[in-house]
Amino acid sequence: MRRPRTLSPGFPRSQANQHAPVKDCRVPKLFRQETSPQLMVKLTDKKIEWAVEQVINKGESTEMVAAIYGVYRKRIQQLVKYYMETGAYA
Repeated sequence: MRRPRTLSPGFPRSQANQHAPVKDCRVPKLFRQETSPQLMVKLTDKKIEWAVEQVINKGESTEMVAAIYGVYRKRIQQLVKYYMETGAYA
């Protein structure tokens, strides 16, 4: 049976690091603090109606419609789902 590796003589790994001083502790930012206007796209009512009609009536893919307006495919899917459930454009 193997002994667990130790970092210092006589102390297991968990105890050796337990009292070590913290020199530099950094937490990465996971979310952007600012949103650039170039990243945001505002879909007008007319564009939403056109996008939904393309998917439902013309059979276009949500991916293609999303690429035209520079939005995520998921957003087009949300708009189509909302239309199917309520009959109204978002």
